[in-house]
Amino acid sequence: MKWMICLTFKGWTPWTLRVCVLMALWSFGKASRSLGKGRTDQEELSQLTPLHKEFNPKATSALCVLCKTKDSCSQRGLTCLECPICQSFMSTITEEAKSSGCPSSCNKQLCAPLKEICGDRCPKLCARDLGKKKKSKKKVWKPAKDLLAELESLVGLGDVKDQMKEIIAQVDFNLQRANLKLPDIGGQSLHMAFLGNPGTGKTVVARIVGELLVAMGAIRSNVTESEDRDLVSEVSRPDLVGEHSGATALKVTKAFDDADGGVLFIDEAYSIVQGDRDSFGREAVDTIIKLMEDRRDRIIVILAGYQKEMSDFVAANPGFKSRIAFSFNFPDYTCPELVKIADRLMKKKNVALTSDGSTCESKNPPDSCPWLKNAIRLQTGCCETTRCGKQENRANGNGRTVRNILEASYRKMSSRVLTSFTPQLLQEYDSRFKPKVIGEGDKEEPSPPLSCTGFDPLRDQGPFTSIKETTKADVRCAFYLLESSDVQLSTTAALDEKLRSVCQATKTPVTVNVNELSADRFKWDDLHQKLYHEEDCKGVQASLTGSSSFLQDTVDVAGCDACTGHYICKMRPSICRGCPKCNEFLAPDGSGEEDSENKCKVCAWVKQRYQNRPRHEIPMSYEDKEVCSAFEKRHPGDSGKWCKYIVGKALRALRSQEPWNCAAVLQLNCPAAIENPNALQVESGMGLAMLRPGSKVDNLMKELQDLVGLDSVKAGISALRDTVEFDMWRRRFLGEHWSLLGQNFHMRFLGNPGTGKTVVARIVGKILVELGVVKKPENPDLEDGFVFREVSRADLVGSYVGHTAPKVQKAVKSAFGGVLFIDEAYSLIQGERDSFGQEAVDTLIKEIEDHRDKVIVILAGYHKEMDTFFKSNPGFQSRVPFRFDFADYSCEELSEMSGMSLKKQNITPTVEAKSWISKMVGEKTGCCSEAQLEGGTCSGATRDNGNGRAVRNILESALRAMSVRAVFSSQSSPVSKKMVTELVDSDVAFVGGELLGETVRSTCKLAGQAVPNLELLTGPRVLALDFDKAMSRAKRSCSKTTRMILEAKPTSSLGSAADIEIKDKELKKVFAELDELIGLASVKRAMREFYATVEFANLRKKAGLQPLKSQSFHMRFLGNPGTGKTVVARIVGKLLVALGAIEKPADTADTNATVFHEVSRSDLVAQYVGQTATKVLDAVKKSLGGVLFLDEAYALIQGSRDTFGQEAVDTLIKEMEDKRAHFIVICAGYEKEMDDFFQSNPGFKSRVPFTFHFEDYTCPELYDIGKLGLNKKELTLPSDLSTYQDALSFSTGCCERLEECTPDRAKGNGRAVRNAIEAAVRAMATRVQGSEASVKTYTELKAEDFAVVTSQAVQQHLSVKCGQSGDLATIREFMLNESLSESYQFYYDFRQKIKSTPDKTQQLAARLTSVLSETNAVNNMRGLDERSAKVGQKCKQQLKEMKKDTMKSLLPLCRSSTLDMLAEKVQTGKSEGEVEAALTYLQAIMGGVEVMSELLQCYGEHKAVTQVRKLCSLKLEQIRAMDFRMPFSLNDK
Repeated sequence: MKWMICLTFKGWTPWTLRVCVLMALWSFGKASRSLGKGRTDQEELSQLTPLHKEFNPKATSALCVLCKTKDSCSQRGLTCLECPICQSFMSTITEEAKSSGCPSSCNKQLCAPLKEICGDRCPKLCARDLGKKKKSKKKVWKPAKDLLAELESLVGLGDVKDQMKEIIAQVDFNLQRANLKLPDIGGQSLHMAFLGNPGTGKTVVARIVGELLVAMGAIRSNVTESEDRDLVSEVSRPDLVGEHSGATALKVTKAFDDADGGVLFIDEAYSIVQGDRDSFGREAVDTIIKLMEDRRDRIIVILAGYQKEMSDFVAANPGFKSRIAFSFNFPDYTCPELVKIADRLMKKKNVALTSDGSTCESKNPPDSCPWLKNAIRLQTGCCETTRCGKQENRANGNGRTVRNILEASYRKMSSRVLTSFTPQLLQEYDSRFKPKVIGEGDKEEPSPPLSCTGFDPLRDQGPFTSIKETTKADVRCAFYLLESSDVQLSTTAALDEKLRSVCQATKTPVTVNVNELSADRFKWDDLHQKLYHEEDCKGVQASLTGSSSFLQDTVDVAGCDACTGHYICKMRPSICRGCPKCNEFLAPDGSGEEDSENKCKVCAWVKQRYQNRPRHEIPMSYEDKEVCSAFEKRHPGDSGKWCKYIVGKALRALRSQEPWNCAAVLQLNCPAAIENPNALQVESGMGLAMLRPGSKVDNLMKELQDLVGLDSVKAGISALRDTVEFDMWRRRFLGEHWSLLGQNFHMRFLGNPGTGKTVVARIVGKILVELGVVKKPENPDLEDGFVFREVSRADLVGSYVGHTAPKVQKAVKSAFGGVLFIDEAYSLIQGERDSFGQEAVDTLIKEIEDHRDKVIVILAGYHKEMDTFFKSNPGFQSRVPFRFDFADYSCEELSEMSGMSLKKQNITPTVEAKSWISKMVGEKTGCCSEAQLEGGTCSGATRDNGNGRAVRNILESALRAMSVRAVFSSQSSPVSKKMVTELVDSDVAFVGGELLGETVRSTCKLAGQAVPNLELLTGPRVLALDFDKAMSRAKRSCSKTTRMILEAKPTSSLGSAADIEIKDKELKKVFAELDELIGLASVKRAMREFYATVEFANLRKKAGLQPLKSQSFHMRFLGNPGTGKTVVARIVGKLLVALGAIEKPADTADTNATVFHEVSRSDLVAQYVGQTATKVLDAVKKSLGGVLFLDEAYALIQGSRDTFGQEAVDTLIKEMEDKRAHFIVICAGYEKEMDDFFQSNPGFKSRVPFTFHFEDYTCPELYDIGKLGLNKKELTLPSDLSTYQDALSFSTGCCERLEECTPDRAKGNGRAVRNAIEAAVRAMATRVQGSEASVKTYTELKAEDFAVVTSQAVQQHLSVKCGQSGDLATIREFMLNESLSESYQFYYDFRQKIKSTPDKTQQLAARLTSVLSETNAVNNMRGLDERSAKVGQKCKQQLKEMKKDTMKSLLPLCRSSTLDMLAEKVQTGKSEGEVEAALTYLQAIMGGVEVMSELLQCYGEHKAVTQVRKLCSLKLEQIRAMDFRMPFSLNDK
């Protein structure tokens, strides 16, 4: 390239050529040096252009030395556009310009050179270049003297300051030597490592030190004040690590270029390399190390992070060690230092504790300071002095925690001020006094100047409704002064929140009400230790009640110190009632008996207005704004002192849903006339407004209030609203720079599935957007101008190195102007080695801090996992200040929720139906009643409670029963509105039948007894039962419950789903296909119920009503192989599509093909990080409009450490919920494994409402299946069916009755029948070979054909089981021992085997029973060949010998003194070791005896067997009855 200049000159001579080449080389060298020094293109161009023009003004080749990559085309603009490397780029952007709009390839560098393509078409992008953008504010840098003073003024950091002074002295020393023209003693590297926890001031110090060293000339810097850039450039892994090969070095180089002449601050530097295989991260480190050395005179690199991780990181990358000259340890701040930080933060925010400006550092600190210190000690666990010996607490947060504490106090301040000074008063003040703000920016000042000396009498008083009541005080001071009550309430709220979090994790009831304790005597250090380190719920509650006393009616004088003013008195009535300063605010208030009647009247008005409303429509205690001001106007006097208290008491009584009267609640003698709500005349204007008038968010707040339950969440959101409105008034009165809204609004939503987290997230996001907390996006296509982006791990974690950070950044950016909702956020990191997940977390932490004014991030998930997730990622702790606990709904709330849901669908339940709904809710969810919750006798339901989703499933089942009843009735009666809107008790009792059936089925299976016909459990029959008694019995006794079911007489004779006529011809074909299948009664009934729901929708349409809400149709198919699961799944998919229950995608809506996508673990779980979610999403996409059949679903997760499998489950659960109208998931597999799988993944349980059991077929059913298969093949059976039945029964291992069979997964069921028939056909083919061809010969099977099948089965199955490695050999090897002298160790090893496999005994018994059954069958068969008969005899002999050997082993143990001798050693052993050894062997031998005795039972009730088992049973009982006088059990520990 450097020869190009000379080649373009045409009239050269040898001399001119030499000159040309020398000048070109000089020019190129100059350009290269200028590149290294960070010169701009214009500077480089000024060096090259003159020489270039001298030879050929039209050529641009000389400039192309700067353009080495394709990226240069867009990055360097004019410099490179005409170079050969940019030809393809120019073609692309010219092609883009043919369409309207701004070409995607345009950027700021191209606005001027490509004015017609980019400049004119991209006005927003090119605004600055075209002179349309506002001139940026000139940055003013501080002189070195001021920077030194700023560094010295920082709180704490004594060692850091001393080290910095040494560096500054060294720099100054070198500069002075240079001024004196003394020899250079060598340039010293100024790169540093800042080690410490979050919030310890690392970033602040980096900024000051960077500006200071540049100001002193420690590094060469050509950055000027005219440039709009900071001297400190902060980056993290996403800014340094590329997405593909070659991109990393470019990103690192760009970061160094951007920071050239200043400081490059790399936070959490250790996260650059994510795991041993992170080649891109390693490349970033190598490039950083090289550039740190190459540019040491032009840049200072500061690596920051946790001390341990940074030490390990530097040690693992030796290149850093020699390049980082200085290492600074930033210790956690002490308590006094954190209080100083709090004072300075308040000063910076223009918040004061007193009107005279006193701070906590003053000689006489304000009353708020002790509470501020308590809050800091509680939440940080700080020490009074440095190096106090406490364990490291990364969640301390230091300065950030102090910021969060103050922001929480500001929120309490907001609620207090807006309660004390009503919006009407503030509007009156604004219009009357017209306060102004003069000046601009930081120099804004309120006019007239703020004067708070006369405001003290109004502090913490009120409420005030007019200016007259404020006695000419400056009302603006309310927005300036933080009260002690604000800090006190925020501290106790934080304590209560953390306590409930800790107790929630251990399911321990919270019996302490923090707000009713005298917190002035709390042991804050002890509370921090128990809450944040030990997480001891019971210990914390004991500490609280031990260090404080419950104060019911009165408190001592010390306790009253905290009770100052109406607000704190109202918020903590149990503590403050009786205190002198609260007497006028809390009843009894000493205001005189003349007020009693008025108090009763206010209470009665509240009761009359709301007593007939559902609980969710009753306002909470703090929503009482209008009634009292209206009462004050009509009854002037002292009512302002007590009215709000009375309203709050009445509202709380109403929300309790218990009977009450005003006299009891207020403890006053209320006149009878007032207590009678029918006689009471409510005065006009006394309505209770739940919401403040005139607010833009009233509708959204009402929508939130209308949700059932969630009282604490509603209170928290209301407080947030107060905060924003408070800030609006504060900025209006005092100036924009007085705003307190620099705080984070990111949140945690913690709770079980179905508790309303997603619904609330949408509402909260809209509220905060409307209030201006985040800016609305300028996108007219958005609904209500609101963005709600729900993401999961799949949307944030990449599939390969460098892919994760851009995905996170893209997700955050896509949610600008709204909410980024991350459900199950804890799943972002799947195990300790999940480097991609950790990268996603690190990137997210940075993004939510950098863009907190543009997006609200809500992290949702289970309490325990989310708490663990936050502990392991402490960066979240200080950046996500809001925590909302979504408690499981109480039984009352769930019942109320069901009523609301039915009302929305125009369904009216009868009184009896409501009662049954409440019963079903309690039975299915295990919910707690409100009385239990308040009494601390119920710690909450299990995770699979389902909450709102469980209610939805209950109602969907009940409405299906209603559909069946209505459709059946419509076949003989005209359709009426009542028929399609009234839900009756039998409909809901049908749900009870499903629950009862599941319970009794499990009990019968466990007992090995016959399962009753569960199809009998119709609604009318369940109504005839004592349901509670039946459920209780179903959990214990199969036979008794069966008898109850059979004896119950249905209360009515309603038609069943089978009685409904199918009218559609196509549907008839599908149902006929289903009906051909043998058995499967429950599946057939359910499909007809689905049909009834479709017909029911038509009936409602005729009645002028909307159809019911769409239901979720995800299912579980449980059963052994060959029971028809896959066949039924295909038919079910076809049927649901035909019924319209599954919406097909638009591009396939016209096709008749049924989508059936069968997958297993290998199709969903990837081998590499980040690929699993993609595979799951692809599988779901292929299943849209049909069925995703997941066989052996439990295999998705292979052990507790299978993070990829868990990721697949989490992704699938989310898709099942989001796309439930577009596809159904059928999870199939063995019953036990599927139950365990659903229990360990509760998200499945509430999303899969249908469970179908595919029982093993009985022998008669398999005979019928065989006949159906033969009929389709046009084959006939012999007249004597005995050989056919012998062949099928032996091949499948079936039983005549299901309860007679032991569980055996190897039976094969329908598949085994198919195999047996195919074997018979092969035998037939061999037999007829060479025979005369006739229809009869080739269609008629003979008995001998099936005899061949039986003989083959005997050889293949039974001979193996009785062979050297078969079942009998396995049982003998596992159980029997020939030498009693070695039996101690044998039985110990034997017991260990049993313990390692909990169901080993049942497995052995099943194997032995199977061999016994098959052996007896073979020996009783006729027509077997000699070889097969010998197999039967051989097995019979082995079984006989094993029985004999088992009895031989048992008799000595159960007769002799072996067990007695060991028991005696346990009783009398002289040493602990001797006793322990004897006990171990005693337990082992007793366990062995139990197992062998149980296996002996498989032989049946033979006399000898019975005698031995009885003898052993008596011996075991005798040993267990002995008094060992030791704290152990003979059972395994």
